[in-house]
Amino acid sequence: MMKLYFFIFLFSIITFLLPYPKTEIQEATISTQDSPGTITFIGNAGKDQVMSFEKWEYTSVNIDGNDLTTLDLIAEIDITSLKANNNLLRKHLVNKSEWFDTKQFPKATVHIHQVKNIEGNKFEATANIGLKGIEGEIPISFEVIEENPIKVQGEASLNRQDFKVDGKGPKDIVPITFEATLPEEN
Repeated sequence: MMKLYFFIFLFSIITFLLPYPKTEIQEATISTQDSPGTITFIGNAGKDQVMSFEKWEYTSVNIDGNDLTTLDLIAEIDITSLKANNNLLRKHLVNKSEWFDTKQFPKATVHIHQVKNIEGNKFEATANIGLKGIEGEIPISFEVIEENPIKVQGEASLNRQDFKVDGKGPKDIVPITFEATLPEEN
């Protein structure tokens, strides 16, 4: 019995000490079964780590017909649904107070409003972000890629330090991409 415990202990230590995979970019597998689209971001502490939030939902969507310039949308993101190809990295980001600290702040909010049509199917908007108890504002851009129902894809970036996601190592500016289908009118 003692040999079994020793083997389990030794295996645990070896597994913990193994280095992160050596690929340049690690893609997170993205599932949309619990959300109306995808939200991905890149953390970079020497190499890109593509991660995603698998669970998020709209809590409020107001739009006049299909006129996106009238869009006022609020979404809630389940930060505990963070997906990364490296489980040790994921646990670190989700649990540590210098990162997402999901025990205290399990959710984030995004309020998209002040939408302006730039050209054709391309838009810019303001996104108010609530993350770790801090409110901030970032610009976003998106374009309509499908019309019925309306599906958009876009991008933004934020400075993680502005939201006290301030662990040492990664670059401060975090690129974000998203794809989302707006709910159809009932």
